[in-house]
Amino acid sequence: MKQALHFVGIAGIGWLADTALFFLLVWLFHTAPFYANVAGGLLGASITFLISRERLFLVRAGSTPVRLGIYLAYTLGLLFIASAAVQGVTLLVSRTLPMLPPQFGALAAKCIVTPFTLALNFLTARLLNTR
Repeated sequence: MKQALHFVGIAGIGWLADTALFFLLVWLFHTAPFYANVAGGLLGASITFLISRERLFLVRAGSTPVRLGIYLAYTLGLLFIASAAVQGVTLLVSRTLPMLPPQFGALAAKCIVTPFTLALNFLTARLLNTR
């Protein structure tokens, strides 16, 4: 449990970078939430994996590029599913609350989907870094 809580703290750094890029793409460049979530998610996952590998799982040497590649391939698959959910929730919020700018619906959708992806990311990162 302690390791999971530490991972949440580290993932918070990745999530901030992820969400900042996501919001920048959605707000300034009017990128569809699906694509913005994929871009931000890859950034956040890379940051989280690399920090947690050394700080949490205490892996100093070895096949970091290979394991990072595996983690990013897994993350890309998960991101497509999560991004479809973000896109769907964004549309639902936009239709339910049309008075809000669509960017707010996109951010709300990202916040709803994040806890599920965080849990799966922890389990996968732990598996890749402890075997």
